[in-house]
Amino acid sequence: MKSIVSFILAMAAAIFAAVRPAVSCTGFLVRTPSAILAGNNEDGCNPETMIWTVPRGEKGTFGRIYFGYHDLSSQGGVNENGLWYDAFGLPFRETYPVRGINYPGDLQDLLMAECATVDDVVEMLKHYNRSQMTRYQWIFGDRNGNAVIVEADTILRMQGHFQVATNFRQSVHPDGMGYECHRYQTACRLLRDRKDAGPDYCRRILSDLHSEGEEPTLYSYIADLTNGLIYVYHFHNFENVVVLDIRSELEKAPYVKRLSDLFPFTVAEEVFAWRARHDLDNLRKSRLYPDVDSSVAGKFCGDYLVVAPAEMEKQHIAISAREGKYYLQLNGGGLYELTPDSHCSFSLLSYGGLDLKCILKEQDDENSILLISGGGLSIEARRTRD
Repeated sequence: MKSIVSFILAMAAAIFAAVRPAVSCTGFLVRTPSAILAGNNEDGCNPETMIWTVPRGEKGTFGRIYFGYHDLSSQGGVNENGLWYDAFGLPFRETYPVRGINYPGDLQDLLMAECATVDDVVEMLKHYNRSQMTRYQWIFGDRNGNAVIVEADTILRMQGHFQVATNFRQSVHPDGMGYECHRYQTACRLLRDRKDAGPDYCRRILSDLHSEGEEPTLYSYIADLTNGLIYVYHFHNFENVVVLDIRSELEKAPYVKRLSDLFPFTVAEEVFAWRARHDLDNLRKSRLYPDVDSSVAGKFCGDYLVVAPAEMEKQHIAISAREGKYYLQLNGGGLYELTPDSHCSFSLLSYGGLDLKCILKEQDDENSILLISGGGLSIEARRTRD
């Protein structure tokens, strides 16, 4: 489940993950005689799954295709050079103090934009702080057949012809020993047995590992990094597939699409999505303070620079009002709706139990402090002035 991780990564650090950890996503890279293949199951409770493209940049950044959620928090993707990544939630663990540069934005997007290979990723990460990765990890793979798992304080290179990532730290539990993850063990067994695995065999693996119930497999994909193709599946239906040519998609105008719009209607997915949206809407209505003073609420709107905790320094938060609603945005990323819950505070509520309190503490005209708290975290940001 990465619905919680979606917000973590959108915030470019693990600050907003102070809820239960993700427990059921699976990813792998396998080197075969005919192609380098990467597979992923995205499990969770957020029905708003999306696919979008980011074009090549004027400064030489690479075009990339991302999968994720309506807030444009990417959970995985591939760039035009065949570099692949995916993210996985972990149980919380403290890491070392801040080391390296605090990147004021989405670090994984920087890696995907500027790196062509796993070796490039490893080299770039030498310069940047990863102490915020207390609740998640990445796996990167490239079309050369190399892969690494990136934890907060460890990088684990692929040994043999495949590498699998789920929701535990392999630096603590090598080969999964001492951590009962049946998805990990099953994926390893299936990949170990078939060194000639093709896309259809990878589809079988993802099908065998898919989840149902409250946190189902929302989408899956197989990236053929050698031939530049992505096989996409929706809501654990492995009979219907959409095949994307990476270079062709990146030659189109940039787009953001709902994954559900690419596939035929299914009752199972529609019922799941309706229930999730209905529950979140009811939660927001239960918190809504109907007599919020618009003049007070309006004081929240503006730009803020995070000053604490240390691993979040230099991150930018913007609060804005649009058509009578309020939104929080970090580093120009996706918008998160804020629900007024008193005359001077907001709640940030989302799928998967995200529940944060936002309070503005006004000291004087030049110093307003935004406090964000909940689930054991505490963030302080100061209003910036032009």
